[in-house]
Amino acid sequence: MTAHCATYPIAIIGGGFSGTMLAVNLARLGQKVVLIEKSRDQLGKGLAYGTSKLEHCLNVRASNMSALASDKGHFCQWLGQDYDGDSFVSRQIYGDYLRHELHQTRQDLPCLIDLEIQAAVDLVWHNDLAHISLSDGRTLTAKCVVLAQGNQLPHMPSYFANLPPGLVANNPWDAGSLDVPLGTKQVLLIGTGLTAIDVILSLKRAGFGGHIIALSRRGLVPRAHCGQSPSPQPQPRPVQTGRDLVRYVRQRGLDIGWRTAIDELRPHIAEIWRAHDTRGQAQLLRHLRPYWDVHRHRLSPQIAQEIEHYQSTGEVRFLAGQVTRTQLAQDMTLCVEYNARLTKAACSLTVGKIFNCTGPQSAPSASNCSLMKSLVEQKAVRSDVHNLGLDVDENCRIRREDGTSHLSFYAIGPLTKGAFWEVTAVPEIRQQVATLASRLAKMAAPSP
Repeated sequence: MTAHCATYPIAIIGGGFSGTMLAVNLARLGQKVVLIEKSRDQLGKGLAYGTSKLEHCLNVRASNMSALASDKGHFCQWLGQDYDGDSFVSRQIYGDYLRHELHQTRQDLPCLIDLEIQAAVDLVWHNDLAHISLSDGRTLTAKCVVLAQGNQLPHMPSYFANLPPGLVANNPWDAGSLDVPLGTKQVLLIGTGLTAIDVILSLKRAGFGGHIIALSRRGLVPRAHCGQSPSPQPQPRPVQTGRDLVRYVRQRGLDIGWRTAIDELRPHIAEIWRAHDTRGQAQLLRHLRPYWDVHRHRLSPQIAQEIEHYQSTGEVRFLAGQVTRTQLAQDMTLCVEYNARLTKAACSLTVGKIFNCTGPQSAPSASNCSLMKSLVEQKAVRSDVHNLGLDVDENCRIRREDGTSHLSFYAIGPLTKGAFWEVTAVPEIRQQVATLASRLAKMAAPSP
């Protein structure tokens, strides 16, 4: 028999940064919520800040990592005098900060945030109520639901499909994924972005003394922050779009430095994205996004110096090319064939293990999450036109398969990339969370 619980005004599914801080913001506005998170270890932290490895650092300075849009110095105050605003602290410490904020809010505002450490495995709307099935067999009901599940698990490339699991780490965050076969002299990372940097650092900390090769289509590596935090002055949103926008940003980079030019755009990214039509957005994704990502999502100066050292000694190499085939040899090594980007030459590598560092899965239709699968099958959600996440309107309301917006069903965080593009980092998500919390609180307020 399925057990039913009381009806909540608001249910939040996902207890990482987005879900946790939405619950905190709503509680501070006097709203009762239930926060549903499948993993106690990730409660308040999520995948991004649940790491136990101190070498995994934030790629944003502490001065810009407050979880509260209304108090930009909140994180630095929590850190205390041991850190200054220019520090790039470990993601583990930041996860502790988020969990502390959740527990402190529950202590200060008792009875406003309920926790459910269960997986939400299904959700069905009936008579304007959401019936949320939990992994323990119970069902919660809610008048409003917010999906805050963050990034989905990585997609398994087809050329990995028939390889032994122990020789391929499809999700580098899984326990034991960094273990390499005894005697391995060389490993391959598919991807050269921030995930690849994390894996390189962890392999080196674990004592791996062999060669690390990171391969991506363009071979682009995240750039480094400058030594001191720049202070870009507020600027109006550029009116240019497409190629004119690219030319504008390049010129600003020449005038004031590329880091400051990029940082000037951050408050306007969602508006710039929405100013382009579907075709224009697709062109930005195809031609500009890889270059934008490595300039926008940077490394701390210390981490950048460490990676440069490994490159100078030959321990780490970054290559540009596209994998065409992988084969298992009799000695249990892997032969990886790829086409070099510039020369188009057919090349091959022999490695002992492969790590998938291509980043998270985006398209809901390809998700392995049972809840997302069910919502897609019910036609309660649909992918955005670029398959970056869920299709939502400007107020974060989820659009059904027929294009209509559900009045009580929302999504926040990385799930909304298709609508807002840059909504994967704290400075953007905290504002999105604060705005939605205010909106939901006003809707729940009794009429005068």
